[in-house]
Amino acid sequence: PGDIITLGPGVFAGGFSITTPGITILGTEGTIIEGGLPGIAIHADDVTLKDFTMACGVDATGIYLQHDSLPLNNVTLEGLEVTQCKTGIEVATPVTNIKLLNNWIHANTGDGLLFQKPASVTGDTTVIKGNLFKVNGGYGIQNLNSRTVDARYNSWGATTAAGGDKVKGKVNVANPTYAEVFLDV
Repeated sequence: PGDIITLGPGVFAGGFSITTPGITILGTEGTIIEGGLPGIAIHADDVTLKDFTMACGVDATGIYLQHDSLPLNNVTLEGLEVTQCKTGIEVATPVTNIKLLNNWIHANTGDGLLFQKPASVTGDTTVIKGNLFKVNGGYGIQNLNSRTVDARYNSWGATTAAGGDKVKGKVNVANPTYAEVFLDV
């Protein structure tokens, strides 16, 4: 517990599970985790994934959250690019105090972020903000539960979620952020 694993630039094999609480995996510029069914499975509390690209393949989930003793607690996904997966991020169990911050979740063949039944999001510090959901084949966020997911202050690849990556189920998408900058050099 409390270990930090720092990955340098390069391509690393996915398909591993995190079962020890308190693990942090930090990437650097050019860190790519590729492959696996799923790419990374999180089965422990207090886990942080930060600053790398997850590209697992069109038949797999990029990042899968599931815990045997409910709920899964204190998971942070920050600064990730999750792309070219079937589902970008799948939450298959109730979670509390989850943080999805400043991620680029795009070009997945299915949903960008999927909350399965009986998954639900609770906790005073649950935050899903600053993410860009764009050109996913399914929904930007799909919530299959009766509890509303708060996804305010995210970008949907258009000025509203209705114009870009859409959402399904109870998802609050108020106050979207949107900007695309093009430079002619």
